Amino acid sequence: ASAHARAQNSSYRDLLRKPKVQGLAFFRLVNSIQMGLWFSFMPLLATEMLKMNKGQIGTVLAAYMLVSSIVQVPFGRLADRMSRQVLIAIGGYLGSLAFAAVFFAQGFVHLLLIGGITGAMGAMAMPALSAIAADEGHHGGMGAVMGVINMAMSAGMMIGPVLAGALAEIVGLRSLFIFAAVV
Repeated sequence: ASAHARAQNSSYRDLLRKPKVQGLAFFRLVNSIQMGLWFSFMPLLATEMLKMNKGQIGTVLAAYMLVSSIVQVPFGRLADRMSRQVLIAIGGYLGSLAFAAVFFAQGFVHLLLIGGITGAMGAMAMPALSAIAADEGHHGGMGAVMGVINMAMSAGMMIGPVLAGALAEIVGLRSLFIFAAVV
């Protein structure tokens, strides 16, 4: 049988038994929990605790996305030249440290810097993650592997805000970002 036919026959359960696919899906899940928390709860923190206006909040969110989009290509090139696992680890850990810094943020400039750093660190990890997923896809079906990773992303975007909403009632808004960093 052709490689395409064999790939179509592999189940999601089989894919999730592969350590690389597990690692990729887990990283994407955690990264998406952080993203869901950022987009849901950073505006609440900024409004309620830091007294920022809507324009400032929009600028912080835009900075996250702008920096992330600008550095995707250079980090993609880097993922073709060096260890992809190292890029994922650096992006994940430094992004988490930036999340923890939200706890100490005092205003617009702090959140703007944190948003830019967080966006850049996510952008460092994602091209490397996608490249590893493409390599794994040659064995388990490109679409199936990407489906597992996108499923993990969707689950994280759903779990993050729900869990954060429950935790916010107990620990407060600032502590949510420490939770996200630890996750």
